Amino acid sequence: MTHQYLLAHDLGTTGNKATLFDVTESAVKASTFQGYPTDYSQPGQAEQDPADWQAAIWQCTRRLIDQSGIDPAHIAAVSFSGHMQGALLVDRQGKPLGKCIIWADQRATAQADFIASACGSENLYRRTGQRISPTYTAPKVMWIKEHYPELYKQAHKILQPKDYAAFLLSGVFATDHSDASSTLFFDLTERRWMSDVIQAMGLDITLLPEAYPSTTVIGHVTKEAAAASGLVTGTPVVSAAGMGLVRRSGLVPSERARHTLISARRPGLRLQAVSRFSTRSSAPSPLPISCPITASRSEPCKRRAEPTTGCSVFCTEMNPPRY
Repeated sequence: MTHQYLLAHDLGTTGNKATLFDVTESAVKASTFQGYPTDYSQPGQAEQDPADWQAAIWQCTRRLIDQSGIDPAHIAAVSFSGHMQGALLVDRQGKPLGKCIIWADQRATAQADFIASACGSENLYRRTGQRISPTYTAPKVMWIKEHYPELYKQAHKILQPKDYAAFLLSGVFATDHSDASSTLFFDLTERRWMSDVIQAMGLDITLLPEAYPSTTVIGHVTKEAAAASGLVTGTPVVSAAGMGLVRRSGLVPSERARHTLISARRPGLRLQAVSRFSTRSSAPSPLPISCPITASRSEPCKRRAEPTTGCSVFCTEMNPPRY
């Protein structure tokens, strides 16, 4: 029997965790980890070098293939997760224009205050599901534009960590709805970038990549990426989801999970069911929280997030599971 595999990278704050999952046996075939540093040298600031992510992705991929002894042609798809709320500016060739300001960075407090004044805290909460904070991408990009205007002018796209990783393999600029929802740029109900809000922030909407559902095959492994990673040219690359969504969903492979193989083989197609999962999510919150999307609602919230986080992408009514 020919086994099929899924390769997943999780770009965390401390390093890249990579796993090779045997779809045929419903089991982990191999896993590995490679750490990288975070620069906390300035008070309130936290940055990472995308070159470290790239090295970790190439090395972890080759290590998994070598350790498992599998034929990389049997890897059905590669997907990514990663820490969210970052701000990495790249040029037209995808070259980083500096380090990535990551989620833990708090330097953009003045910009967050401006957003609250210019866009309205409640307005943004109802549209994005997020409370304004310097943690999110929008104030960080505003900070970059204010302090490094020439760098901002050179930028072609603003990417999240996992989106840069997916670009390295596919050459495609893209994000998914979960990472988009943690930027303060994304309307949850319309599933699109908010042009009026972005204009009020003084930013350029064309810097934002296309946002897709997390199961979308955004592209395929390029010849250059194949040479660097050991993967096969043409292997599908899936947008996947930000770490916060993956963690909160509590999804784990069931011992009795039944898997089907990936049928998508070209960009823009949604990934068909890779597997069915059992869930370990917490019970729905019993608290009568008013939904930020439909303000008239007052019945108990049915989402699977903690009451303090806001609905965001974790609301199981706005975002029903697609697996």
